[in-house]
Amino acid sequence: MCRVASLSMTADCVFCRIPAREDAGHSRKADVVFRSPETTVFVGTGRWTDKYSNVLVIQKDHYESLFDLPDELASLLHHTGRIVADGLVDVFECDSISVRQDNRPAGGQEVLHWHIHLTPRYPNDVGAPKSADKEFTDDNARAECARQLRSHLEHDSHT
Repeated sequence: MCRVASLSMTADCVFCRIPAREDAGHSRKADVVFRSPETTVFVGTGRWTDKYSNVLVIQKDHYESLFDLPDELASLLHHTGRIVADGLVDVFECDSISVRQDNRPAGGQEVLHWHIHLTPRYPNDVGAPKSADKEFTDDNARAECARQLRSHLEHDSHT
């Protein structure tokens, strides 16, 4: 079995600092859309469409990849992702969502803290999002995206 014990927070993990309410790398507190005791949702610093950033769903405790994640937490994270995906469709009037989750460096995982990318998709988008194609999203654009999505989710009965 590949599972390892969870670490509450690792000092060198940028995604561990976000649930702890710290600015982390390029991510800012204003990027956070939703928090629960187990999960945090925030607007990512990269985007693949010319419209909106992708949104990431992470867990508070540190698990590096799908191979380490407990089943019950995986279910909760995907449930959170579905709620946020519904919000993205409603708020940003996208036609669909791409869900991406990479594991370990050989699988394309850039931050070794398990996470899901939710990327708004529109009719003229071409192909699946690739890391090499993403662009940096500035602080103000991320904060506004988070504000709109947070406002919608606060009024939605799912959260």
